[in-house]
Amino acid sequence: MGSRVSLPERKIILLGKTGDGKSSAGNTILGENVFTTKNCNMASYGRVEYQKREGKVNGRKITVIDTTGACDTDLNDEEIKSEILKALINCAPTIDAFVVVLQVGRYTERENAVVQKILKPFKEEHFLKHTVTLFTFGEQLEDQTIEEFVKTSSHLQQLVDKCGGRCHVIDNKHWNKCKWGNKSNKVQVKNLLNTIDEMEEKDIQEEEKDIQEEEKDIQEEEKTFKRRRNTFKRRRKDIQEEEKNITEENVSPEEQRENPKVYQAKQLKSLDEDRRTLKCLKTSDAPRIWPSER
Repeated sequence: MGSRVSLPERKIILLGKTGDGKSSAGNTILGENVFTTKNCNMASYGRVEYQKREGKVNGRKITVIDTTGACDTDLNDEEIKSEILKALINCAPTIDAFVVVLQVGRYTERENAVVQKILKPFKEEHFLKHTVTLFTFGEQLEDQTIEEFVKTSSHLQQLVDKCGGRCHVIDNKHWNKCKWGNKSNKVQVKNLLNTIDEMEEKDIQEEEKDIQEEEKDIQEEEKTFKRRRNTFKRRRKDIQEEEKNITEENVSPEEQRENPKVYQAKQLKSLDEDRRTLKCLKTSDAPRIWPSER
């Protein structure tokens, strides 16, 4: 029998508004009650810092971080940012997925404003490439699919689209006992983790593609450099040949070896005569007498 393939560990950060079942979602993902759940009224009496819990899910280690919820607008931008940064530092160097937790129900302008406030600390493009939306209170869907529910709100559809269409649904209360089908938390959590795996695999493929393109650019730069270097070498050789030809013009090798100073003096004298002749041609109407005719 072959050995069982070991699935990679995953680190997940939960983001969402207090009261939408974020902490309960963490319990559902890990399959045990390890997070303290607080509703909106309870949270208003004291600051709720992030919680980190670990567990085994289908034989693999899963770490879930429950960040501070923004109960309506109780926390300002800096407080939200501070708590999220603490969670990110605690998970360093790797975060596999951000999970935005939302409740099945009316998604109003107010709900959208709170979600946008929570997402504000992140650079949108990079963040959304690693984000999944997870809906709670799935029993309220009744006969709707989660995709059909998302289409009922333009803001909601826009958010899910920005997250690459990645959305799942659980019910922290009613779907725990069912082991099969769409109304099974076990099935939905497995689907969620599969989506995160696919998201990570796509990210790895994109990184490999970027590396290959960078290597290709480097190779092209190296080819360009070699061409320029060869051109320079050829040009330098041509110049050396030209200098050699000038040096050897009308002078035998024996004369160059025996009396180089005399040879150089002759060359300078010849150049000087040429200059004077050219000057004469420009400034005088006198008969043109070339050095060879004297």
